[in-house]
Amino acid sequence: MKNIIVGLLAVFVCSATYGANDESSKLAIYQYAVYLLPDSDGDPTATVKELVASDFADFSIIEKVDGPPAEPLLLLTTVSDVKDSYAPPDMESLSYKGRGLSRDQGLALQESETALVIDVGYPLTMASIAFPAALQLMAAVAEKHNGLIWDEATREVFTVAAWRERRIDTWNEGVPNVQDHTAIHAYKNGDYVRAITLGMEKFGQPDIVVNDFAWSNNRAIGSLINLVTQTLIEGGVLDDKLSLAIDIQAIRNTEAREDLLASLFDNAEPALRLSFKPEVPDEGDPDNFLLAILFDSAAGASPQEQQEALLSTLFGSADAITYVDHDAQLLAASEAAQKKLPRLRDAFSAGLEPGEFIYVKAPFTTADGGSEWMWVEIINWEGNTIRGLLQNDPYHVPDLKAGAEVTVNMDEIFDYIRVRADGTREGNETGRIMQQYSQ
Repeated sequence: MKNIIVGLLAVFVCSATYGANDESSKLAIYQYAVYLLPDSDGDPTATVKELVASDFADFSIIEKVDGPPAEPLLLLTTVSDVKDSYAPPDMESLSYKGRGLSRDQGLALQESETALVIDVGYPLTMASIAFPAALQLMAAVAEKHNGLIWDEATREVFTVAAWRERRIDTWNEGVPNVQDHTAIHAYKNGDYVRAITLGMEKFGQPDIVVNDFAWSNNRAIGSLINLVTQTLIEGGVLDDKLSLAIDIQAIRNTEAREDLLASLFDNAEPALRLSFKPEVPDEGDPDNFLLAILFDSAAGASPQEQQEALLSTLFGSADAITYVDHDAQLLAASEAAQKKLPRLRDAFSAGLEPGEFIYVKAPFTTADGGSEWMWVEIINWEGNTIRGLLQNDPYHVPDLKAGAEVTVNMDEIFDYIRVRADGTREGNETGRIMQQYSQ
């Protein structure tokens, strides 16, 4: 459900975001709500009015929308038929949409009958005052009425304690950590993965998309998206060509900067310029302007090669080659891995869990006729034919680079690694043996 202020003014958000760099033309418009639990009492609407009159005087409460907000505004709507008009997440969804809820609170949420929906709107020039004030206001209302806070933009529900911990207490240097106020949804889209942010309309900024990457790059893509969104909320400006300068070391929020710096290798180049293009919305995308990150400034014959090159430049990389003879112990471990491949193929065909992927180690012919064994992330597996993405730059195969799409034969696979969504791994017995050799 979206209230009229969001539906009517979404066009202003989209057009203002990509107008001239005049901040006065930009808006932040979003929606929160407080779900009242069965043991809640009192009138939250009256509470909001009291709080605005006393502690939050920068806001004005309006009865209807007359146009784009010129000052911080609140539009209050009481929903009395929650299950039909503003249904909360069910118990299964709360496992990934709930923040700080106990099982009892989750069950109580299912019985909620009433919610106070609060639409927030203001010019972006007033965000430094209005945004933190809106966060504090929601906490105060939910705390007084024993309610749970819903963020429509990120599709999450919070206890008051979790809201304060994640949304209010993590600010420093005058700016929030964007990860605490947005979400990134990543999902399989054909052979590859698509990621999109939720919640950037709260900052009057576009939501960011990355198309056609591999699950193994999910963490790096997430870091790149966080760097872009943090740069935008800290005042980074997209120029007329939709390009943006990003620099990890220039990030002001200490927590956000340190998280990004911790992921760098020694050869990282943590500052560059990114280009974007408008993204056509997909089903389920946020009601906001969307921009997709382009990787075409990096070298590569395909989008995936360009992604690998740009991520390796920005965050750095570390590759190594090991020379070993395939002795009896290694060959026995490889034969055992081969016997498990049909089971892995069945699992892949049935559909892996989101975030789960499989590497296989396959031979590639070198310039001198030998073999260089490299890891390939599977994106398609039919019969004995495996299509996937090369995971590193070869040392002795000059025509290939990381991210290249390659085809290998199942009968030639030397080993495999199955990486589950929780980060646990299966396979690579030959790798453990080679590590012992190197020691």
